Amino acid sequence: MSYIDVATPFLRADGKVMDDIFIADGLHLNEKGTRIWASAIKAALMAGEARHETTDQ
Repeated sequence: MSYIDVATPFLRADGKVMDDIFIADGLHLNEKGTRIWASAIKAALMAGEARHETTDQ
């Protein structure tokens, strides 16, 4: 089982959550937030994929 940290990419340098990644309700991600989230997920999945690739010839 793996854990994908999708929280850390949403933090500013001061450790607080970015305020420009949510829609007006302050809960759901806007386009920028979704891009950050997707990038974190993709990076983790690609890293996992690379571990399972073989070079059988």
